[in-house]
This record gives sequence, C-alpha cells and structure tokens, in this order.
Amino acid sequence: MTFPKEIKSNSNIYPEAVKEITKKLLENGKIRILSEQISVSRLIESYKPWAYLKSPHKISRIKRITEEIFGDYMDKNVHITKELKDKLKEKLESEQDDIKTRFDGIIDELKRIMSRSKEYKLSITPEEIINVLNDEEKSTLLIFISHDPNSIRSWSYYLGNELYEERRRVGKISPVVCFIFDEADEFIPSDVEKRGETYELSSDIAMTIARRGRKFGLSIGIATQRITYLNTNIMAQPHTYFVSKLPRRSDRERVAEAFGLNLDIFNQTFKLQKR
Repeated sequence: MTFPKEIKSNSNIYPEAVKEITKKLLENGKIRILSEQISVSRLIESYKPWAYLKSPHKISRIKRITEEIFGDYMDKNVHITKELKDKLKEKLESEQDDIKTRFDGIIDELKRIMSRSKEYKLSITPEEIINVLNDEEKSTLLIFISHDPNSIRSWSYYLGNELYEERRRVGKISPVVCFIFDEADEFIPSDVEKRGETYELSSDIAMTIARRGRKFGLSIGIATQRITYLNTNIMAQPHTYFVSKLPRRSDRERVAEAFGLNLDIFNQTFKLQKR
C-alpha cells in the first residue's frame, strides 16, 4: 500500500495507526478480492473472440477453434475449476499468435478466475457485486483496482455487460449506477483498433453504457489528463463537464471536436486559478 508523505513522515501515527485503520477495513469487509464460479458458456458469451472481425472466413475460423476447445464444456454448462482453467489456458496459449490474440480477454479471465480460493474470507463474486449494485436500500461506492491493466479492462467489460444485460432482460431502471473510468485514455482510446483485445472490450462497454445505459439506470463518468487520446464518440455522451486549463492545442482541438465548440472559447481556461 502507498500512503501520503504527511502520514509516512509522522512517526507518531505511522505505521501503527495505518495498521489499525487497515485492520478495521478488513474486519468490516471493506476490502474484497474478486473470486467467482463461472460457466464456460458464460465465459465465451461474455468475451466473444470473433467480435470485431469483418472477414467471414476469419469469423468462421475463430468459431471453429472455439468449438474445438470449449465445445464439450459449453454444451454441458460446465463451471470452470482450477484444473479446467489450467487445461483451457494451456490449449489457448498453444495456438498460433494470430489466433491467440483473439482469445486475450478469455486468457486474462482464466488467469483471474480461481486465483484466490473460494473459501477465502475476503472473497466476493461478480453475482454478489451485481446484487450490491442493484440494492435499492442503500448507496455503495465500489473501487476496483488491479496491478494488471489488461485485467481491469477485461473486468470492466464483464461487469458492465453483465449488469446491462440483466437490467435489459428484466426492465430494471433503478437504482442509478455510475461507472467512473479514471485514467480514461487507458479504457477508451481513439486508436482502440491498434491497442489489442482488452482495449476493444473496455471501449465497447463504455460505448454501450454511454449510448444506451440511461434507459436502464446506468451512466458513465470519464476522468483523464490525456484528452488528446480519447474516443470523442464516447467523450461527447456525458451531460456534465468539468474542464481545467488546456495548455496543449491538441487537447483543445479534441474537446472542440467532441462538443462542436469554437477554439476561442478555450482561451478562457487560461484564466482559471487554483483554490
């Protein structure tokens, strides 16, 4: 864990106070480790490896390989165990590179699944998270972190897609849930097609929520210091904006493109003062 300098430099409160605070957070279940039991068919449905392909030949090829590797388990709705996870991961990673990249999202998900024991006291499943987000009796703030950016992008797609599809199926519109993408250039870049599978996944769910989520009580927030790299189609969807100084012309042009504004308007941002 990292802490502010003011805390670390104060020997009177650090590290004992930090240990005590962390202990209370753990005892009250405020820190959880994602753990789940997921079926093979659900995994494939969530990360369709043939998505975004335009060539019918390539789509057919990927679907055939998917059937060869996962077919027996999909038909029987088998849940992924540690042993099955290792077996599937080994098969996928043995494929040629041009094929393997289509399964990046699934491979990342397999690495994450069963990485922690189901019996671990601090575990939480995606089903439990969705129940929390759909609970109309209380408000909740959930912060998702990971050392692996690919995992957090894959997870953003999985969670967003599951919640959206569940609400769409039953027509649920409350409570309102807002997905906040911090460092948004790592989730919705303008050149997503050059970045790889997990960028496509996070961009896809961000676009879905931004364009169609409000019908089901889902909204999106975007925070970044790298405006130049954002997908303007998603960037233009939110209704409320906070813009700080924009010294880079490329940033001003990106915002102007997204919102149809004149560049002269952004000269006013140079007058903003710190408070």
